[in-house]
Amino acid sequence: MILWSSSNDKMVLSIILVLLLLLISATQAAITTNSITTTPPFSDTWCKQNCNSLSSCDELFQTNSVDLRLKVHFPINNVGSHLIKDKYLGTTVSSQSFATQFILDIATATDTSPCRLYVQDVFPEGTDNYWDSESVFVSFRLFPADASFVAELTRQIQQPNSALYDGHVTHTTDSLYGLVVPQWDHSLKLMFSIQLAGDSDVIDYSEHGRYLNQGSLQTCAANDYSTHLVNNTYCKFEKYLIQDFERALYLQPGQFVVLFIKKADLHSVIVSFRLIPEVSMNNTGQDIAWVESKVTELVTQIADSESLLYSGNVSFKIDPTWGISGKSKQTRQFSKYLSQPAPSTSTDAYERCKATNRCPRAWNDYNQSLAVSSYTFQEYLNGEHVQANTFLDFEDRRVGIRGWEQSCRNDGDNSELCLPISPEESNNNPTGAHWSPFVFDALGPTVQASSNKWNQGLVLNEQVLKQDIADQTEAINQYESLVAWLDEEYQYGVTNDVMLRSREEIRANITNYTEIIQTEKKIFAETLTRSQCSNVQCSLLFNTSDATLSGVVNATGVITTIPDGSEVALWAFDSIDLDEHVNITLTGQRAMALVSRSSVRINTTLHAIPGTLGGFPGVSVLND
Repeated sequence: MILWSSSNDKMVLSIILVLLLLLISATQAAITTNSITTTPPFSDTWCKQNCNSLSSCDELFQTNSVDLRLKVHFPINNVGSHLIKDKYLGTTVSSQSFATQFILDIATATDTSPCRLYVQDVFPEGTDNYWDSESVFVSFRLFPADASFVAELTRQIQQPNSALYDGHVTHTTDSLYGLVVPQWDHSLKLMFSIQLAGDSDVIDYSEHGRYLNQGSLQTCAANDYSTHLVNNTYCKFEKYLIQDFERALYLQPGQFVVLFIKKADLHSVIVSFRLIPEVSMNNTGQDIAWVESKVTELVTQIADSESLLYSGNVSFKIDPTWGISGKSKQTRQFSKYLSQPAPSTSTDAYERCKATNRCPRAWNDYNQSLAVSSYTFQEYLNGEHVQANTFLDFEDRRVGIRGWEQSCRNDGDNSELCLPISPEESNNNPTGAHWSPFVFDALGPTVQASSNKWNQGLVLNEQVLKQDIADQTEAINQYESLVAWLDEEYQYGVTNDVMLRSREEIRANITNYTEIIQTEKKIFAETLTRSQCSNVQCSLLFNTSDATLSGVVNATGVITTIPDGSEVALWAFDSIDLDEHVNITLTGQRAMALVSRSSVRINTTLHAIPGTLGGFPGVSVLND
């Protein structure tokens, strides 16, 4: 029988401690932070034929390696402890076990030899005063530099069901961080909304914003932009982006890879991309100097508005204030490569006022036949018409005062005076009138004027005609000037449509103004210049006996009566506008009435030869 004492306990603990130290020493000899051990000395053919330690691989491959980095969710103070069941052997053994298992996970997922991979460092995110204690970055080295391996690991990180997520360590890989190749990976900023870049493919991650990871997934490249992807919004955008940078930097296919597109703000995105040396694509080495030279060239081109970069399909929207990867930032400067056209300002004062946003770009579409207005506004010239509550163009004589009412006023005794609404008004009749103009068919021609307006009814005004001709001439000149400007500038990205992202789309959607100009010229030649007494003497004859109107306008009115039974010859028009050049003669045995659905403007004399107009003492002119 052996009796144990406290001294015996101490002796036993000492022996156990010595054994543990020997075990740790043996483990450290077998497992180092930067290598894995294979038994017998090689675990596979690659290891036997090449190298099986960091030092031997460095000696064999020299600079032909590439450093990689990813993020896993493990506490920095306890990485690897989950791999050692029911024991805690210290930070060293724990971290070594973590590194070893990490390498085995990566090698298994990518079906490659573990001898090609070596953990360089495991470190937290943060500063001396703070770090994310729940996640760590793992920096590791690949021998030799192999673009296909990097692409495969990049893809697997974005696939939740990939073999990578079966690993004991790599199952906690952060897909949002992805795989970073410090020597190859960079970023830039493009002034496109993420919706334009990816449309419905945009991933909305509430905690980390909106992003697109199809580049890392190789969604588009794997299908070589095949038929079923030809109309995919993201794939078209990625294709344009790759083509632009291959052209600007003289790259071979596959050397520019889009990784992520992440939302920067409402109007711009950050594009993460990878520049791959040709030797790495051939698995024959890595050329860091080549990557650095391309980044330097990119910085130079960003500073030059005449560079190939700004003539690209989508790269003309690059934001120089971001620089490359947030470095080499530059001030935004004027560039001829515009996303919207800016031709010379109109000579019309109101158009200039609208172009500079001092006046509203609004429209009053007035239907004279119905005396109804609809109102719209535009954000910019040729933009979409959006419904507005009201827009009153007081210079438009066609509208008149329909719909306006006299407001109540204070009589000085703190009481309000309001004119009562008569029964005639409630029945859509003008106050005191016998007839509503909307009861009768509207007479007179409808002649198209300028600016999508129409002269409807009895419109004979030389000044209005001159103004319409001047406006139409100006409209034609503006269209022709715009076409000339488009011919010269379209290759720089002319568009008024913010939904058009690339020059290819812009060119395909540039408006063909040929037909528009021909239509406007036809209006000018065949309509305006031949209207309103332009070629004949401007005379009108109203005959109240048979309600006929003859002269430059021919029409037949109606014979109607007033409440006492007296007959009146009535002519109804959409509008009436007669200037001093119009010679008007009245004849017949009845009284006459002119009614209009909108405004009435008469600036001439109505001649009635004595004895030729009778039956009623007077002439009535009414407008609504």
